[in-house]
Amino acid sequence: MMTDPNLGTLLVQGLCCQIHATSDFAFWEGIRSCKWLAQTVPYHCFCLGQTTQSLRPAASSPGAYHSPSPFSLTPSTLSNNLFINNAAECGAATNSSCIGQLGGIYASATSTSFAEVDYAVWTGSRESIDLASASSYIFFDDAAAFGLKPAANKFPTFPMYTNGSTDTSADAFAMDEPSYRATLPLGMDSSFLNFLVDSGQASSRTYGLWAGSESEETPQDGLLIVGGYDESRIKSAATTFPMFSDCPTCAILTAITYDVGGKSTTLFADAADTLIVHLDPFSSDLKLPAAMLQALAAAEKTAVWNETSRHFELPTTPAPAGTITITLSDLGKPGGDASKPSVASYKSVIPVTELYSRPRAYNAAGVFEVNNATVYNMAVTNQTDSITIGTLGLPFFTQNYLVVDPDAKTFQLAPAVVAPADPKGADAKVKKVCHVLPGTKAQSQIAALAGGIAGAVVGTLLLVALFLFLRKRKSNATKTRHSRGDSDAPTATSQKPIVDRMTTNESSESKSLDLPRQAPPPPAMVLSDGTAFPSPRSGRVKSMRSDKDKDPRRGLVQDGFRKTDEENDGRLLDERPMGLCETIHSRGTLPRLAAEHAVG
Repeated sequence: MMTDPNLGTLLVQGLCCQIHATSDFAFWEGIRSCKWLAQTVPYHCFCLGQTTQSLRPAASSPGAYHSPSPFSLTPSTLSNNLFINNAAECGAATNSSCIGQLGGIYASATSTSFAEVDYAVWTGSRESIDLASASSYIFFDDAAAFGLKPAANKFPTFPMYTNGSTDTSADAFAMDEPSYRATLPLGMDSSFLNFLVDSGQASSRTYGLWAGSESEETPQDGLLIVGGYDESRIKSAATTFPMFSDCPTCAILTAITYDVGGKSTTLFADAADTLIVHLDPFSSDLKLPAAMLQALAAAEKTAVWNETSRHFELPTTPAPAGTITITLSDLGKPGGDASKPSVASYKSVIPVTELYSRPRAYNAAGVFEVNNATVYNMAVTNQTDSITIGTLGLPFFTQNYLVVDPDAKTFQLAPAVVAPADPKGADAKVKKVCHVLPGTKAQSQIAALAGGIAGAVVGTLLLVALFLFLRKRKSNATKTRHSRGDSDAPTATSQKPIVDRMTTNESSESKSLDLPRQAPPPPAMVLSDGTAFPSPRSGRVKSMRSDKDKDPRRGLVQDGFRKTDEENDGRLLDERPMGLCETIHSRGTLPRLAAEHAVG
């Protein structure tokens, strides 16, 4: 096979980039407990800067000990660049409540390897940053090291961006949008994925993600694998969807019902209605148009709309018992009109434990806790953007495993095994996926990514872990900061830091929903049902890099892999050859979910 055996699969999770559930421990206390024990740290705690406690000496002062500031990155399938909030957003480094909500704050003065970079030569992705609004941000590079072997697994420089200290945007955590909180980019031109492959630390940009769960009753750690996927998390055969450059993980919602008390109520006004939806674990909720929330309110008589939090509230007695059933299809091949979708249907049920939780927030000590035990919140909110596209967020991902192959322009969904797993990822059954040229020089052995991508402490950042601290976020859509379309450009700005604009936990209630109507999307590709959808770009837009840093694998056409796999009867999940690192010769040796397909 055309693979380099030394190119490994990158595990992101403590010892595989663990996604810790919010109720396990507080933001500050949880991250402080990480220290340098990367193998025990939840997913996506990465650190940068310099604080007072550490287990490793600083490079410039061997006798002194420092540790980087903690961060909590939330993965987004729509973002391409790593974003962190400027320290000015919270006013003071001791404002733990604000810091927890933002996933950490960045003070460039604490990193001696910080280097501000002009946007024109910045090496991050251009696909999610609008040129016209580049001045709204500070673009910079910083050294990064991560995982269990930070001396080997590191980037000399890594591109990131933050908001300007005086150009902060309005109500930064009012909505569950990338670039409101610290963001781990997993989009089609993700700088994170690109750098891992270009440096030889992952065999491909393919990744597998199970987001875990932040339910109160049964919180679960999640797992992100870069360069492959975890077979042990896949319950049954996967379904393949095409990716669009403008909407990488989008699908068509063909049916959605609220099920309670033996009665099933559709949230569509008509059985023929459909809705384009983003699939993105960054959001804590399901985001639906106002009309669908009206139908939900009619089906759940005990629900009261909280205008402040923009969620339905239900009494604790009796406890809510409803579930939501979702059915998805696809748009057909990229550029198609969805008149002949290749996916007949993909169905998933969101259980009551993932649909409801009591309201939670960070207190003054930085502890994430229940702040109102008298009600339950439903993890559904209204989509207030001008484009009528819904979002299936974390509740959907608790029940489904995601495999994304940006180079093949496909993503796959499979029912997830939700049983508890080893917190260090020891029981993960990793299947590696390779998209490399023969003879490509390896730069590392198999890497376990317990660290993230940002910042440095005196020369080299010793990252603790990429701490995906999945926490409950408020979604107040009365203000907007970034659009979720072609640009991350801010739409509102303020000279006040976020700490001065934070909402209180008090809320106003309204028993009658009065949600904003949705404007039609801008003219673009028109589907057979009249729905407009962004047309895919002709191909992946690469990051601006010098030729000396260019990797020969970037933009590799998969014909060679496809031919080899077809000759050897190889399969990946859905019988579509994608370049497995090992040849599969018979049904008996196929991966569990691939074996469910006929081999002919």
